[in-house]
Amino acid sequence: EDIIAFSAGEEHYVALGHSGKLYIFGENQFQQLGIGGLKIDKYNPILQHNFFTVSDEVRAISCGSSHTVVLTKSGLYS
Repeated sequence: EDIIAFSAGEEHYVALGHSGKLYIFGENQFQQLGIGGLKIDKYNPILQHNFFTVSDEVRAISCGSSHTVVLTKSGLYS
């Protein structure tokens, strides 16, 4: 899948695919990957769908040093 947006935090990364799928990877010390309370690191990209519903349209992504923000058609998720 072609990547249309990419953002990097201090130790984690988010990529937005052309289809609207959100991929995350990197360290998860502060749960910045959005995979719940699991403090496990993911070094291979995984599909993220905990931020929003599958039918929601992602408009923008951004990473800070230890957080991730996703702007969708229906709201802002962090």
